[in-house]
Amino acid sequence: MNGLHSLFKRDLWNLSDEFWNLIAMFEVKRVFLSRLILHDDNPRFEGLLEEAEAIEALCKGEKVLELAKDIVENGLSPLERFMVFQEDTQDDPGDVNFVVAEGNRRLCALKLLKDPKKSPSQHREVFKKLARKYKTPRKIEVVVVEDEDERKKWITRAHAGASNGLGRKQWDTTQKTRYFQNPRNLRGQAILDYAVKRKFIETDDAEKMLSHLVRLIGNPIMRSTLGLRFDKDPNRVSRDRPLEDFDKLLTWLLNEAKYKRLGSQAKSGPISDKAKRLETELECSTRRLGNPTLLSADLIDAPSGFPPNGAEPSTPRPSSPGTDEVEFPNADQDDPRIDEADSGSTPDIKPPTKPQPGKKLPYSPELDRQLNKLGNHKLRSLFYSLSQIPMRDHVPALYVVAWAFLDSLSVALGRHLDGNIKAHWGKKNLSSRANLGYSKQELATIEAAIVRVHQFGNETKHDKSAAGFDAAQLSSDWGVVLPILESDLREHLKK
Repeated sequence: MNGLHSLFKRDLWNLSDEFWNLIAMFEVKRVFLSRLILHDDNPRFEGLLEEAEAIEALCKGEKVLELAKDIVENGLSPLERFMVFQEDTQDDPGDVNFVVAEGNRRLCALKLLKDPKKSPSQHREVFKKLARKYKTPRKIEVVVVEDEDERKKWITRAHAGASNGLGRKQWDTTQKTRYFQNPRNLRGQAILDYAVKRKFIETDDAEKMLSHLVRLIGNPIMRSTLGLRFDKDPNRVSRDRPLEDFDKLLTWLLNEAKYKRLGSQAKSGPISDKAKRLETELECSTRRLGNPTLLSADLIDAPSGFPPNGAEPSTPRPSSPGTDEVEFPNADQDDPRIDEADSGSTPDIKPPTKPQPGKKLPYSPELDRQLNKLGNHKLRSLFYSLSQIPMRDHVPALYVVAWAFLDSLSVALGRHLDGNIKAHWGKKNLSSRANLGYSKQELATIEAAIVRVHQFGNETKHDKSAAGFDAAQLSSDWGVVLPILESDLREHLKK
């Protein structure tokens, strides 16, 4: 028994030596800020020996000022300690300086907050102001790692990227969107989630499409054309178009988000121009739903038969970006472009047909709800007529009703009786709507649409022979005008 006890004590002693060696390699302690020095072998400033030179280099290229502002506002990150080692292991324990192997930007920011006079001249006044708001800690918690190989291993983990899972993995766009809860991105993500679950696209494609899709749906004219309606809760996205039309438009949106034919940095002008043509190009109806449907509700009884890549079974889709060629989803489906020599017969090729405008003017259920809140019977009646009268045989009458509706609405919104709708929605007044997210080009487009409705409505009403007869132009202009009417009436109701 005594022999076993002695063996146990010996093994415990040996284990203890190994344990304490490990602890010495990763010792956590608090040291004075004045005892921390910048690493002269840091890759950020290429072995500069003087502290002043190292500070100059860090401030010039490593955004130390921005980091200092964040430290003043939020403090040091609880997720990151400074990794240090003794400058000279022969120093007296009470007089030891520690070199910072990891955390030099943070150390530089703290030193300049402690003593702004050390900062570069161009940043000195800013650091002085920041220093007055922040009490720099006297002691900093560090982890002491004396073994150089160990230091290099952990620095590599921090700075060399994901390293096949060994280092810190960056969040992809989808993960960032869900975590940071940016409303614009969340709405785009909700649309992509819908598209994935409906099998319009693959999950892997969705992450690459988010940025451009958000750019597209941020345009109010495009949003209205697509039939998208947004809620205060950015995860609740609705459609006010019938499902068949919405799916056609969604297919175009997904292909544009993927291939970026309008340009990866498309401006509002080209996006708006495309939006005005989409309804006709895709042969969508002008019908809108009185009660918008949540996209999440569509998933409960989602129709089957939609293959990946966003094309309906009977609709050809682009085969590659930048081409006009199409591929057909079903492998056994005959290609109508088959060569006459191969088929032995002449293919039945139909000539293109002239695009036709929708049967009725574009409708806005949101504006309808706002008019109900306003409680103006005349405006509600006029808007109902605009939404219900078929365009085909009643364009002149619709121009008069549209003009009367805008005239009465502008008065209800505070326009002076001596004015007119061109002045109320003219360039000067429209410029004040820039805070609603409209670009100058979009505002110019809205103004031009208002002017046309005013001109043709007035002529139809007063001239003995002149009138507005262009159904396509009226439909396009009305679709452009509706979003600004929604915005103006929404702001009026808040007063």
